[in-house]
Amino acid sequence: MTDDNSIVKTKKYDIFKYTNYRSFLRDVYTFKRKGSSRFSFRIFSRLAGFKSPNFLKLIIDGERNLSLDGIYKVASALQLNTREKEYFEILVQFNQVQKSSEKNYYCKRLESFREFKKVQPLKKEQLDYFSKWYNVTIRELANTCDFRPDPVWVAKRLRPPIKIKDAHEALVLLKKLGLLKEMNGKFVQSNTHLSTDGEVDSVGVLNFHKEMILRGAEALDMPSDIRDVSSLTLAISEHQFNDLRQKIYQFYSQIQGWLESSKQPSDRVCQLNFQLFHLTQTNKEVV
Repeated sequence: MTDDNSIVKTKKYDIFKYTNYRSFLRDVYTFKRKGSSRFSFRIFSRLAGFKSPNFLKLIIDGERNLSLDGIYKVASALQLNTREKEYFEILVQFNQVQKSSEKNYYCKRLESFREFKKVQPLKKEQLDYFSKWYNVTIRELANTCDFRPDPVWVAKRLRPPIKIKDAHEALVLLKKLGLLKEMNGKFVQSNTHLSTDGEVDSVGVLNFHKEMILRGAEALDMPSDIRDVSSLTLAISEHQFNDLRQKIYQFYSQIQGWLESSKQPSDRVCQLNFQLFHLTQTNKEVV
């Protein structure tokens, strides 16, 4: 007769391939379940030392979070080695913290694992791409009629200008990620798109938005003929809020389609920010 511990021992997933600990636990459970019909959330929870038989199911479904003690219990139940336990602990914290500053902190700690770099070699480069405003800008600059992939030219062309060293590193990064390609002796923007649907990717996108919001604040000091800044403060319902989000998305799509169909050559790069956020708490939020 097979005991519970031997069921868990049948296979170990490579945790370093994951940036979401709930997905990791779900995959482990699914595999164990297929390997033995005896394996269940009840057994899984019991091995981890949880009293509630469905506690780990609630964790996987995102209805509960793991405490520090719970992290150690699950890591022991899965028989993770010291290195894997350390990664698992950081991964749980990364997924559960809310503040972007804390997300960044734990994200950098995940990146520091050589095992993570080995199985996800482009993740750090993708984060670097979004973390600096000028990387995205330079990629768009490649669409202008007079673009030159020369660090000196690029550095001077940006507003504000950047260091030549930074421009060089940005061009190298864009080529490495396949976002710029050589065609007929010139470097142009490729059709490659970076995935931004993962936990780590979302941190990069948040950093990008922060950078561009800062650029927007700096734009207030620019001459009025090269910037347009306006805003509305609105009292609206939850339904109207959701409708407004959809309208912004539709407007965003219309602008992209309009520019793609335009025959006019581009000679500059601009940033258009859409920002919609709560300034007050709702009745549900006020205790």
